[in-house]
Amino acid sequence: TEPNKPLAGVKVLLDAGHGDTDTGAMGAGGQNAPLEKDANLAVAKAAQYRLEQLGATVLMTRSDDSFPTLGDRVKALNDAAPDFFISVHHNSTNLDKDTNGLVGTECYWFYTEGKPLAQALVDRMTSATGREARGVFYNYFYVTRSNICPAVLLETGFVSSPTEYQSCAGDLGLWAEGGAIAQAVLDCVPG
Repeated sequence: TEPNKPLAGVKVLLDAGHGDTDTGAMGAGGQNAPLEKDANLAVAKAAQYRLEQLGATVLMTRSDDSFPTLGDRVKALNDAAPDFFISVHHNSTNLDKDTNGLVGTECYWFYTEGKPLAQALVDRMTSATGREARGVFYNYFYVTRSNICPAVLLETGFVSSPTEYQSCAGDLGLWAEGGAIAQAVLDCVPG
C-alpha cells in the first residue's frame, strides 16, 4: 500500500551463520583478515538495512559476535513465524587444492516452498556481484527443515577462493550481497 515501502507487512528472519568461537571458514585473507562469521554478519546487517528501507520487519538470530546454537536458530524461526528465513553463509573448501577456480553462489532448500526463494537469491546475487551461479539444491540442513515459511541456506560466494575473497569481504561486495538478498525477497512477495 506504500509505494516506497513495497515490503511493508513482510517479516524476514536473517540468520548470520556461525559466530563467536565457531568462526566458519578462514578466508583467503588469512587469520588476521575477516573470517566467514564476520562476513556473514556484515551481509546480514547490509540486507537488514536494505530490507528495512523497503518497509520489511527484520529480525536477526544474532546481531553481534555471539553464537546461537542450531536449536536456538530454529527456535527463533518457530517463535517469530516470519514470511521468509535466510541463513547467510559464505562457502569454502579444503585448502589442500587450488581454490582459484572454485567460485560462485549456491542456495539450499528443503521444503518445496523454499525453492523459489533459493532461485531468486542465486539469480539476484549473481547479477549483483558478477559471480557464477552454481545452482539451487535440495538438502537436509537443520535450519532449512521448517515449513513455517520459505527457509533457505545461502552460500553467497567462496571466501576460500583468492578470486572471490575480496568481493566477499570488501565493502562493495558486502553491500551488493545485502541488496541482492533484499531484492530476492521482494521478487518472492506475491503481487
